[in-house]
Amino acid sequence: MHVSDSWKRVNEDDVWIGKYCQFNVYSFEDAIKYHRETHHPTMYNVPNAPIFAHIEINMQAEKITRFVENFHRMAPINHKFDHGEERSILVFTKGLENIEEAKKAGATLVGDANLIKTIQNGDLAMQDYKYILAHTNMLPDLVHVRGLMKKKFPNPKLGTLGNDVIEMIHRFMNGITYSVVKDENQKDFALATVQIGTLQMEAKHLEENLSSLLKDIDVMRPKREGKFITRVLLKSPPSK
Repeated sequence: MHVSDSWKRVNEDDVWIGKYCQFNVYSFEDAIKYHRETHHPTMYNVPNAPIFAHIEINMQAEKITRFVENFHRMAPINHKFDHGEERSILVFTKGLENIEEAKKAGATLVGDANLIKTIQNGDLAMQDYKYILAHTNMLPDLVHVRGLMKKKFPNPKLGTLGNDVIEMIHRFMNGITYSVVKDENQKDFALATVQIGTLQMEAKHLEENLSSLLKDIDVMRPKREGKFITRVLLKSPPSK
């Protein structure tokens, strides 16, 4: 839920009682530094633990009685890490050169109209692929198998349909998946918990990953005054 501690006094010392003072705000670099101290071999002994961003979001829409719908997206990042997911990617594009480039970029399977015919004949199950991407020039052909794709049908709003297939492949191979879901009791509050990397990555790279994630979340911002993203906490297990 939304928490405001603005009524508490501002801490002016290096030691304070938390419940009586405002929440201490750290720079990104300092936050990572302190996590590395607690995760040092002499303490928790997990120097390369994952680092998570806990992002609090105000889901209030333009009207006071309306709220932003829950959303699930993929945020592109510049500095990849092992996200621990199996991501099979099916790509539709035209031209032998484009097909070869898509394969080199990491797509699991790439094809054109001939691949669509294979699907229509029942020789390929699209549900075996986690993501389906397509170049915009493939749309007229893809309409024939729209019913088989259902929610996976390429969509520009989801970043699965576009003119830069290679960029899309990199996004879905290495990007950060995240979900923003409203609290059941407080509809204007949502929390997204997302891994942005590991503690042994460069702090600058971690910060750039977080920045990319926040920019992607902000795409869903409603047209109203006030903050959409209200607070970001950095956490690294096993520390609470």
